[in-house]
Amino acid sequence: MREMHLRGCVLRIWLVILTVIMSIGCASSNSKGMTGVTSDIVDSGVEVPVYEPIPDPLEPMNRSISVVNHLVMVGVVTPTSYGYRLVLPKPVRDCIRKAGHNINYPARLANNLLQLNFKGTGDETYRFLVNSTWGLAGLFDPATRMGIGRSDEDLGQTFGHWGWSPRLYLMLPVLGPSNERDLVGRLGDAFASPPSYFFPAAPVLAYNDLVYKVDPYHHFVTTNPDPYSLLRMYVSLERKESVTDVSFVSAPDDEAVQTLSSVFYLKEEGFAFLNRARTESVALESKGKTISYSYWLQPKPSPMVYLLPGLGAHRLSQGNVAVARVLYDAGFSVLTISNTMHPEFMRKAASSNLPGFSEPDVEDVRHALRAIRQSIKERYSHRIVREALVGVSLGGFLTTLVAVNDVESPEDERFDRYVAINTPVSLYRGMLGLDEYFTSPNQWAAEERHDRMEKALMKMAQLDVDQLESEDGLPFDPLEARFLIGFGFRLKLRDVIYESERQRKSGRFRSNPSWIRRDDSYHEMMRYSYNDYFERLLIPYSQERNHAWTRDHVLQSSDLRTQRSAIAKLSNLRVINNRNDFLVSSEDNEWLSRVLGPDRLVLFDFGGHMGNLHLPRVQSFIVDAVRDLLQE
Repeated sequence: MREMHLRGCVLRIWLVILTVIMSIGCASSNSKGMTGVTSDIVDSGVEVPVYEPIPDPLEPMNRSISVVNHLVMVGVVTPTSYGYRLVLPKPVRDCIRKAGHNINYPARLANNLLQLNFKGTGDETYRFLVNSTWGLAGLFDPATRMGIGRSDEDLGQTFGHWGWSPRLYLMLPVLGPSNERDLVGRLGDAFASPPSYFFPAAPVLAYNDLVYKVDPYHHFVTTNPDPYSLLRMYVSLERKESVTDVSFVSAPDDEAVQTLSSVFYLKEEGFAFLNRARTESVALESKGKTISYSYWLQPKPSPMVYLLPGLGAHRLSQGNVAVARVLYDAGFSVLTISNTMHPEFMRKAASSNLPGFSEPDVEDVRHALRAIRQSIKERYSHRIVREALVGVSLGGFLTTLVAVNDVESPEDERFDRYVAINTPVSLYRGMLGLDEYFTSPNQWAAEERHDRMEKALMKMAQLDVDQLESEDGLPFDPLEARFLIGFGFRLKLRDVIYESERQRKSGRFRSNPSWIRRDDSYHEMMRYSYNDYFERLLIPYSQERNHAWTRDHVLQSSDLRTQRSAIAKLSNLRVINNRNDFLVSSEDNEWLSRVLGPDRLVLFDFGGHMGNLHLPRVQSFIVDAVRDLLQE
């Protein structure tokens, strides 16, 4: 299934959703793949080009087919894959996969010749000869160890090389995402593929490849609010990248580029730790809802760390799981819930339809944690000896405010330690900084803006995360990095608005949000900056709920400075921030230094926002902030 094309690409997809790029679909086509979107973020009337994936006029049909494909993956492929993997160990499956790739040499040869790619023709021929002989009919791949290049061309790429740009996104039954160009190409490639002539060789090879994608697929569809939209965007980029030459040039480092270095802690080391997570639910009786949580329990009694992820992140997002693994490897049990700005939390635990107002958000988090802690301790009281609350980014901001509010709670309801990592001081100002990042392409000359945006997107689509090393750096200049981060945030905000509108229509949007057709709604919602969201949606809604919740009141609740005296007294609070975090001003860090002092605050000189969490030195500081709980 092409829809499950996630083994090597899944982390590139995750990088796209967690920390970087964003796209917005439009029913009409655009020859250059960009469209002008008016935004009043900074200057009224400023036009920001937004990447536009392959047009999707058949969206209702395509989304319906994607559900059928999902059911096939869950109901057929997943259960049978367990037995298949049990019978055939990974080394055997690897050999089958390599042999299947090797035997498809004629199709790659034909397409390299059709593109007049003589270097690719030579490389593929050399690879085929080496792997067919020394590699025992392709069961092994000595050609890669010898440094022989690959040129995996197909007929869809050949059509693209000849100038055929896709105009129609298609979700094919069983085969997954495609377009009219690649559908024709797929049929043509079948004639040049030897396994097609020897049933059941082709389906057996396809199934063997699909088995590798079961775990990434489930992770992908579980953690993303709309996997269909993200997959459409990725496939549009990936297929365009296949026929676009993008050069990688090392760029100077700054806070935005360092922020994108979060890719390094998203590197795939298998799904073993992720698959060990237990996921359960607990009823929030006062809200009439049920919230899900995931946890990793140590085999012996140990402290439990409750982990709050960053802005818009799912409890099992790759970055959140990476932090959980660091804590678990240090000896802690770890439990996590989704962020308040993730649709799962909005549906299952929020008392408000619009997150971003800290006062109700913090109470929702505290209410959810109380229910979860009670449930988990009823079953594992002998395995939980101490408790800490750790939050990252927006989760760190909420952690700090939970600590402030817990002072008035009974002692048995408080945590033994609170740790805020990369927390903003003013949530509102931090979000406006992300709005500015969204408009960063306007600093490029109008005549080159399209090409530079598209090249940044192509670079992101081409990143092979598993082969990157931190000393290699990333191939983005500062403006490209800002552009990618801004769109990543805008995606999360779009998902928040969409989920809110599904629960309660604000009357602000012309389109009617529906599950089966979202393009028009997405296009309209992507125009909303955080400032628009705050002024046009959050403030009016808050005042409808409580007349005392004025604009000033909401603003004050989003600023830690208003809690200065309370925070200064929190001896069990630790904060770990970066001096060059674009969500935190130098004045903010100076304020934290005065209030917390060196014993409760660690400031790194680098990393941007969460861009240094992959480094052992930073991880050791995170662990040290709660390590003493292991010894008490």
